Amino acid sequence: MALFLKDQGKNMIMKKNLLCYLLIIIAPSVNLTAQTCLYSIPDITTKATSIHSSDFNNDGKADLAVGTQSSNLDYVEVYHGSGNGTFTLNTTISLPYFSSFGSVRSITATDLNGDNNKDIIALRGYDKAWVALNNGAGSFSVAGSYLGCSDPLAVITDDFNNDGNHDLIIADFCAPYFHRYLGTGTGSFLTGPSNVLIMPGGLSCYDAVSADFNNDGNKDLALTNNGGNNVAVFMGLGTGFFAPVVTYTVGTWPKGLTTADYNNDGNMDIAASVNGADSVSVLMGSPTGTFSSAIRYKVGFGPQSIKSADMNGDGFTDILVACTNTNNLYTSVLMNNNGTFLPAVNYSVSPKPTNLTVADFNSDSYPDFATSNENFSSGSVSLWLSAYPKITSSATVCSGAALSLSASCPGATVFTWNTAQSGANIVVNPTITTSYTVTTTGTLTGCTANAVKTITVVPLPTLQISSTKSVICSGENVTLTASGANSFTWTVGANSNTLSAHPNANFTYTVLGTDNNGCVGKTAFTQSVSACVDIHSHTSSEGMSLYPNPCKGKFTLLMSDNIEPLSIDVFDITGQRVNHFRNESDNTVDMSKQEKGVYFVVLKMANHSTKTLKLIIE
Repeated sequence: MALFLKDQGKNMIMKKNLLCYLLIIIAPSVNLTAQTCLYSIPDITTKATSIHSSDFNNDGKADLAVGTQSSNLDYVEVYHGSGNGTFTLNTTISLPYFSSFGSVRSITATDLNGDNNKDIIALRGYDKAWVALNNGAGSFSVAGSYLGCSDPLAVITDDFNNDGNHDLIIADFCAPYFHRYLGTGTGSFLTGPSNVLIMPGGLSCYDAVSADFNNDGNKDLALTNNGGNNVAVFMGLGTGFFAPVVTYTVGTWPKGLTTADYNNDGNMDIAASVNGADSVSVLMGSPTGTFSSAIRYKVGFGPQSIKSADMNGDGFTDILVACTNTNNLYTSVLMNNNGTFLPAVNYSVSPKPTNLTVADFNSDSYPDFATSNENFSSGSVSLWLSAYPKITSSATVCSGAALSLSASCPGATVFTWNTAQSGANIVVNPTITTSYTVTTTGTLTGCTANAVKTITVVPLPTLQISSTKSVICSGENVTLTASGANSFTWTVGANSNTLSAHPNANFTYTVLGTDNNGCVGKTAFTQSVSACVDIHSHTSSEGMSLYPNPCKGKFTLLMSDNIEPLSIDVFDITGQRVNHFRNESDNTVDMSKQEKGVYFVVLKMANHSTKTLKLIIE
């Protein structure tokens, strides 16, 4: 009780002070400057007591759920995000009246009943956790409530018994560490005595987070134990129950709690806002779920709500924490250099933020944050948006083609490229895969930052053209076939991979081919044409003829009775013999297996002379 009164007394003093934000940011990659590029936009006016972000209408844009109070009644206001950083009030969820002492202290959201809509759990001080189910059409219905101790402070959900349903954790300000309710998957939680887990021993547990701290596939739990000046860690057994608590000292009056892998070693770490020591304590994790001694970083007066996010896109997870300061209102930025944090840089903020949430509100792929500001009789939601440059273009370009790159950044007017070009829009013509960097200084933030776009150069398709005959006689039909792409266009007008032609002289055919990437290749083929004047081209001669001619492959040699050749040979147009037979009484020849085209039938006579007849197979 003494600890409780002492903490309450400190809270009364803190209420006379204004709150600020602390952003702990980690060092950047080579493509981004080590800054947080943020700017504020006008507040949402409402008497806010808590805040949480999720996509409540499934439009891919971040929305807000804001706990509010009016005339001693408590509500959750749901604001739909536009995707450009602004919000519109969509619906208000009224919580059943309890007393004038309560207020919505914590909000979380998840799909509790498997309908793909995010439901809301709102925790009211001195009361219960209330479930509001989302019907997906913009409205919610209050569907149940769940007790913690007499004064619960925070609520989270996760699957602690590995049944695919989200369970409920209520962090207790009074004696127990927490209450655990198992989820049914229908939007409710089991409440029977055998289903509710109450873990005793804690005192003034302000916040809770869940993660797999020991890499065993089960969700574990950590809470700030304000009365014990430590963080309490419970390893999950995968059944909804937990191993005995292990505590880690972090400093006087820890309140907010967040978890992430801050040093990128594959193990989850923990960061706690230490209210009484004006600091943030970081506990580095290990593969077995044990944590290092606290590493403390000085921040503003009275740090409280705390979150984790990679604020500048450098691949390191950063930390945001709400804090108080007696004389100034600002956002402190602590740069994290791969697991260690540098001294704070401060940004001015609005008064008395109590909770914060992090999401991408303006659709630029960088996190933004919003705060619930409870300022006695008034209140608001403050919004801080990221302002980093962005390059818009295709990620690929066909070899030899030009590509337009377009850069944008809120408030920026000067754009400098690594190509020595300037301006928001440039045209490039890369011959190999190339990275393009634009640098801007935002007038809204004063922050100089870079954006990088890598353009992959795709080779043009390699085309081939084949012909049914390498050489044809003048006017003979031939088929050309193109390959190596998905679609083809011949310069003579055809739009398929084949082209039927009958040129009278050598002719060059050109085809364009387009592949899956939209890249267009080009090739040409020259069809050789012979006049065939050096060979007797008549189809009949001195009592000899071929019938039928043209034929489908089978023809008969017709001769006068006094003509009797010794042998008959058939040659194609290139001079290659394709058939040979002795003279027989039945002079029918079957050449149906030969390709269409022009052939020459050569008869060798008894006097050793030859006669040549032209044959056409069609």
